[in-house]
Amino acid sequence: MTAQPSGTTTLLRDALLADGRRVDVLLRDGLVDAVTPAAARPTGTARTADRSFGGAGSPAAGHVVDLDGRLLLPAPAEVHAHLDKALTAADVPNPDGDLMGAVTAWLRHRPTRSRDDITAAARAALLACLAHGATALRTHADLGDDIGLRGLEALLAVRDAEAARCDVQLVAFAATPLTGPAGARNRDLLEQALAAGADAVGACPGLDPDPAACVRLCLELAEAHGVGVDLHVDEWLHPAPCSLELLADAVLATGFEHPVLAGHCVSLGMMAPDRAAQLAERVARAGITVACLPQTNLYLQGRDHEHAVPRG
Repeated sequence: MTAQPSGTTTLLRDALLADGRRVDVLLRDGLVDAVTPAAARPTGTARTADRSFGGAGSPAAGHVVDLDGRLLLPAPAEVHAHLDKALTAADVPNPDGDLMGAVTAWLRHRPTRSRDDITAAARAALLACLAHGATALRTHADLGDDIGLRGLEALLAVRDAEAARCDVQLVAFAATPLTGPAGARNRDLLEQALAAGADAVGACPGLDPDPAACVRLCLELAEAHGVGVDLHVDEWLHPAPCSLELLADAVLATGFEHPVLAGHCVSLGMMAPDRAAQLAERVARAGITVACLPQTNLYLQGRDHEHAVPRG
């Protein structure tokens, strides 16, 4: 929301809330100041889209918008974006159309991108989200030897520049592997990203040589920095390894108190109903938020099946 002149008031009159209430909502300086039951109006009172006065019993306002019972909802949030990859589809062809084709193509292209390239595309994508009403956004930022921290630094600059209009959180998305001697450089980059201002620890445990150790490492690092965890989880159709289960077990065992989000969780849909229900109960007990991504995964999954193709 753009800044409002001091003292500006707007009344959203006769709005319908999701719980069925009809209310008048007073905005002062761009923020919700009061929510009261919708004021009754005499039969036959004309409704207009814009009035300079409120109805009887409603809060006073300098400007009135009559919603006439239309549904009023909070602004949506985009909880799983990759602004450092935004608007690059034309430059990163994926003829196979599947997940590993996309990953392989992106890793070939990623080293060619400058910080300025990433900043410009990320800002354009963020403004597009804003134009569609999203005022909060969480984005992953790739780390890796071939790109270092420049993607993260570009997104930090965009986050700061647009802070007045959109709440942006950055997830430092570690390269694979993260565990063992081969993961030392990737762990170092993740530490640097958190020190630079990333809001959460990200990784893809299911691609690590030791998925359970990767989950534990992410939780330990997040705990040390006082931030949450946002992992890419089981973005495939085979139910093993099930890193969602590993994540739930680790959170329950450690009592990790910061927010935890599991993105994708595609293989959950391929499990027997009883097994999926048991896992869902464990995830709920652990307080883990799940962000499914149907637009992405309906497109990417199942392409290795020639018939009876799963929907992913």
